[in-house]
Amino acid sequence: MSMRLECFPRIAMTSRQRLIRYDDEQARLVLSRSQEAVRRGHLVGVADLYPDFSLGNDVAYTRAPIPLGFLVFLYETIVVFVPPASKAELEARWQLPMDVAVDLIRAKIIQPIIGQATEYGADHFGPILEMNPPSLFVRGKALLDELGMGHTLDERFCPLPVKDMARLPAVVDKYRKYFPEYQGDELDKRVRREILTNYADLWIFGEGHFADTLAKLGDPTRIMSSLLLANEVRTYPMLFGMGGTANYDRHLLMDERGLYSDVGTQALRVSDRAALVPDSLPLMLGGIGIDIRNFNAQEVIDFHISNDGRLLRRAVRSFEDEAKQYTIGASRSSVEEVWDRAAQLQRAITDAARELQSPGFIRKARDTETRTQMVLRVGTPAIGGLLGHLITSSAVDAVGFALGAAALDQYLFAPLRARVTNLVLSARFHPGLANLWQLRRRIDP
Repeated sequence: MSMRLECFPRIAMTSRQRLIRYDDEQARLVLSRSQEAVRRGHLVGVADLYPDFSLGNDVAYTRAPIPLGFLVFLYETIVVFVPPASKAELEARWQLPMDVAVDLIRAKIIQPIIGQATEYGADHFGPILEMNPPSLFVRGKALLDELGMGHTLDERFCPLPVKDMARLPAVVDKYRKYFPEYQGDELDKRVRREILTNYADLWIFGEGHFADTLAKLGDPTRIMSSLLLANEVRTYPMLFGMGGTANYDRHLLMDERGLYSDVGTQALRVSDRAALVPDSLPLMLGGIGIDIRNFNAQEVIDFHISNDGRLLRRAVRSFEDEAKQYTIGASRSSVEEVWDRAAQLQRAITDAARELQSPGFIRKARDTETRTQMVLRVGTPAIGGLLGHLITSSAVDAVGFALGAAALDQYLFAPLRARVTNLVLSARFHPGLANLWQLRRRIDP
């Protein structure tokens, strides 16, 4: 999953020298593979910042305190930025005990990211640092300097009214939640650092001209709004998500909607890898017999690697795809369409949760299962009439193979018959609903 840095043996890791050495190793690692980015003049993707990681395609990250115990069921890997907060604050943010989170990190279900190791000297960070998480701020600062953009973190060279932006009530409230340990001048200093970091992030991803032109908006509120949104859609998917799908808590994002207006963002477009977690997803999980409140770490790990876990993840992806197809014809969309897509995803999952539990659907699904399995066992030409108009020619070929195998050991070919049955269910109903039905039947036959 990643190249391991041998900085920390499995002992207490509170020594500042160890933390400094860890950050130094992080900087050296990313600079040793920065030749292409330097030649290009800016970063373009995940590989520039995280060349030592390859997480696959089914990756998500959180842009709000969404319960991790919920998301780990829905994606293969969850990327989580770990702020340098207390153990109690992290557990409240994740709604997950620290020891469970650490077990899921060790199982590579959660991929942590930290800021810079020197801020993570508390004992509860020791087990996390053992997993060698990337230091985002250290890597970014090293690349900024290598690209000749170090000045973007210096307020004297920033054209934006950073001081005024940092004193906006909505901005102060936003960052006070992230840094409750800071007060007064210290909080103001930290907020200004965060604003400059957002400004520098746009520069390092080749949007420096756009970042500078935000100053022309004049009003600090409008500038801050545009700066945050521009990063949300342009840089955060790489910085905080390692290229994964962003998951937002709908209610929290609505509360902060004033900070995310579309002013000044016409030159930027939103990646299609963004989702808002619908309220109905927990209802859907409950409908198939999964209660995330009653799972321990090992049960999550076992479910995650099981075929049942794959069925659930495929179901959620199919509903997300439906939402994307509703609003985008290509692979990218406007900011406004993200909200439309979220509403469509909400409707699709709400309908699925309702249908999954309805007597009418249960009867139709069981009837389809029974008829398909019966024809497959008997092995008659009637299978063509049952399936030919529903599924692709490749699936019909698979059916023919299954029929030819019917005279052999039925247990040997049971997985193939199950796949054919799922193809029929997917064609008759909805791919996600068909996967959820299979999962429900396994959990509660």
